Amino acid sequence: MHVRSPKTSFASERSVESVEKAPRSFRPLHRHTSKPSSSTTGWADTPFRLIPTPRKSMSESGAVFVASEMASIHNMILRGLNSIVQQGPHVPDARQPGYHAQDVSDFLVYVTAWCDTLEHHHNVEHSTLFPHIEQMAEVPDLMDEMEEQHEEFSLGLYYLKEYAETAVDRPYLYRWRTMNKMIMDFAPALTHHLHDEIDFLLSMNKFDCEGLRRCWLEAQKVAVQFEDDKVKYKVLPFVLGNSDRSYENGNNFPHLSTSTRCAVKLYFSGKHRGAWRFNSCDFHGRPVPLAMLPENRED
Repeated sequence: MHVRSPKTSFASERSVESVEKAPRSFRPLHRHTSKPSSSTTGWADTPFRLIPTPRKSMSESGAVFVASEMASIHNMILRGLNSIVQQGPHVPDARQPGYHAQDVSDFLVYVTAWCDTLEHHHNVEHSTLFPHIEQMAEVPDLMDEMEEQHEEFSLGLYYLKEYAETAVDRPYLYRWRTMNKMIMDFAPALTHHLHDEIDFLLSMNKFDCEGLRRCWLEAQKVAVQFEDDKVKYKVLPFVLGNSDRSYENGNNFPHLSTSTRCAVKLYFSGKHRGAWRFNSCDFHGRPVPLAMLPENRED
């Protein structure tokens, strides 16, 4: 994602009002469990609505295949965003009882991992998927609308990442109220795009079915290249930790080998181990309670 660096910096502390009292302490929570009932506890399927997988209700085609794969990625992004929005109010800042600098730093690493994952996804679209689709369809500006939608939230994403990265090593700067405002400033444009892109891809049924599949598979090869340390140590643990394989009675995303999954769980996740307690799923794709919600914490 190419965004010009704004002049404004969020390194300075902002004055904000107090937020609700947070729990005194907690420990990493990755116990295996079924998805909590939304009637009794919060989970990462709210407040931002997840996307139905097209192949669950539509006949398979190239457009349905690509839209379904994209929906799985977008739902992972939405679960990550929901887990941030739901747990953030319960991470005490330096002014509040229960404040622990390490807890704040871990949460901020988690936020940067969400930003990195979204950027990685859009970089693959910009560099590979969109150009391949336009070449296959022989329509040079076919994906311009999606590119324009990216620009509507890219600056807000930049600000959020800058704020989180600044405060990781200076956790006393963290204020959830400030971060939440940043998120809510661009979340409507982002979530609109995540849903709208699925409909856009479904409208491409008029193009070559196998051609669309090939475009997706070529982009998928680029997406799973692990030379970049950011992908290995932040994006992969985030993706696995927010991909619900039980969604809609079965979902095989992400398409990673058993050896890669094991490497993420046993090695790659270790660098930022404390951040992954905020994930909505374990590394096997099984939903877990959101660890920071008061009803789930273990003092």
